[in-house]
Amino acid sequence: MHVKNSDEYILAIDIGTQNTKIALFDSNLNIISKAFRENILITPRPGWAEEDPELWWQGTVEGIREILSKSGISPDKIIGIGVSGQMHATVPISKDGELLSRGVLLWCDKRSYPQCVKVKQKVDELKLMEVTGNLASPSWWGFHIAWIKEEAPKLYENTFKFLTSSSFIVYKLTGSISIDWTEASGSYLMDIRTLDWSNEMLSLLNIDHEKLPPIYKSYDIVGTVSENAARITGLKPGIPVIAGAGDFLSAALGAGCTCKGRCFIMTGTASDVAAFVEYPVISPALQNLHHSIDGWITFGIVEGVGALYRWFKDNIAIPESMEAKNRNISVYQVLDEKIASINSGSEGLLVYPFPLGERPPGNVNSRVVLFGLHLSHTRYHIARAILEGIAYAEREILDEIEKYTNTKIEEVRLANGGAQSIVWSKIRANIFGKPVFLPAVPEGALLGDAILVCIGLKIFNINEIVNIVDNVVKPKIILKPDKYEHEIYNKFYAIFKKFRNTFWNLFDELAAIQQ
Repeated sequence: MHVKNSDEYILAIDIGTQNTKIALFDSNLNIISKAFRENILITPRPGWAEEDPELWWQGTVEGIREILSKSGISPDKIIGIGVSGQMHATVPISKDGELLSRGVLLWCDKRSYPQCVKVKQKVDELKLMEVTGNLASPSWWGFHIAWIKEEAPKLYENTFKFLTSSSFIVYKLTGSISIDWTEASGSYLMDIRTLDWSNEMLSLLNIDHEKLPPIYKSYDIVGTVSENAARITGLKPGIPVIAGAGDFLSAALGAGCTCKGRCFIMTGTASDVAAFVEYPVISPALQNLHHSIDGWITFGIVEGVGALYRWFKDNIAIPESMEAKNRNISVYQVLDEKIASINSGSEGLLVYPFPLGERPPGNVNSRVVLFGLHLSHTRYHIARAILEGIAYAEREILDEIEKYTNTKIEEVRLANGGAQSIVWSKIRANIFGKPVFLPAVPEGALLGDAILVCIGLKIFNINEIVNIVDNVVKPKIILKPDKYEHEIYNKFYAIFKKFRNTFWNLFDELAAIQQ
């Protein structure tokens, strides 16, 4: 189950919304060196969200060079590269490979909502789920392209191919045009029955087939590092590069979400709550994406929650940021220390945590609500209430998954930022009433990338991947719920579940004023 030669290494790249992360794995899939570069999220208007793909590439190049320098590993020891990235980013390139936009639409961009409405008015959306596996959403890649065609026709006309965050980096490394099956399944353009582009959906959204890349399995080798990319990055030409995956699906693999009964939560800018299923779950309450391996992931998303806590850190937790700098630790560690002793339920303070709106069937116009604030509350109560509010929203999705799959979730596995906080993980365990598994490698997407490379290079047998992943993915700690705390949280959760209907029309009225 290991890389054949102990002196061989795998490079993994993850283009997240907040950071570009790069890691070098040894033959036992341990991280021996890693680097981070911050990405810049731009919100030029309410509901819009953009980033510059050139900064992703610049961060990737700098990160690779940093890793090679720090580790002292010779580039010729790297046997494969895997790339994952924030999903649904819509990257237009010309026939010459030129990037045509420095502000591309992201997964949290809602400007294509009118295009979604047009689809809903034309056809039975629930019937379309049999083709796409999902309801129409302005987050989907296909609706981004439809918006570009209608609102930026010259850009659409000049585009040779639309790529994603991960396939753009794959292209920069190899020159190969591709999209993997996880990203294609999140486009609203792929037929879930054939795993190919749907002529019906292309016609419905008025998108030209020739502007889409060919679809590959995540672990397919689609190219090798080019001479030009090698010169820029310091890598050796000819290293195999796989098609890669959306960060969500790569992280699901890296967290060991490979069989029924396991739930997986990946928290970054959003919080993705998911479970493994063999086939898509056709329900308006859930969404579906092809897994990075065989099978599917059914899920819900709590959008913008990581961005909300980051906003709290940047705008309210100023003293804690200064303390963290003085102590040379993360500000989130300082906040964990401050909120750990606050009672469950934050002494009657609840947060409805949607700064960027909700995905359908939620309200895209939702915003953050601070409910129950009184004068004895401090900023630490607000911090804890934000984390609790995120966990309440995650529990809503867990409840839906259990209901529609008729499967009891036995364990919740965490990945990325949320997997590094013991305090938040305890909050989650007590709100969910389920054990929470914190992996030894919290960078789940990077580990998933490395596993996919091993499959692509035939080091791992895809038919034995469940057992292989269970041997690779080890827990740092498993936190069990406290029955008493769970009962307390149940009372607050009952109030939280009433927020959506209570505020729905008010959110719409507020959005109408701002348009």
